[in-house]
Amino acid sequence: MWLKGNLILMGYVGCWAAWANWTSICYYNSIMRLYSYIYILFLLSIFIFY
Repeated sequence: MWLKGNLILMGYVGCWAAWANWTSICYYNSIMRLYSYIYILFLLSIFIFY
């Protein structure tokens, strides 16, 4: 879990570092971050509703 959070954080920092010259890496990191947020919300909803 800590490693996953670290990867998300590194993706966030990498996205900001590459923002000046917009790259596909930044776009990919944004998509993966969005997916990880959705995944976390999904886990939370399971935890709350079941």
